[in-house]
Amino acid sequence: MIPYQSEEAKRVLGVRHQGERPEAAFLVNADGGIASGLDAFLPLLPGLRGGRLLAKLFALQFVKPLGYWLYGLVAKYRYQAFGEVPLDPHD
Repeated sequence: MIPYQSEEAKRVLGVRHQGERPEAAFLVNADGGIASGLDAFLPLLPGLRGGRLLAKLFALQFVKPLGYWLYGLVAKYRYQAFGEVPLDPHD
């Protein structure tokens, strides 16, 4: 994991790096491919408790659209639900 505000993130993400808080999470694959949003989260599921079952569930074509909708909903209201941390640790 690297901080989004780091120079490394700016270099790796290129034009996807917007400078402000990102709208979605990013996952950079070993081959340099970049996934975002739900597609960045899905490869991490097997490592989480209960994640293998969720991964199998999301592999079903009719479930994935629901996952994208749910991810968008959480992303939209994340600060109201989970709070906000200042970008500058000195704030």
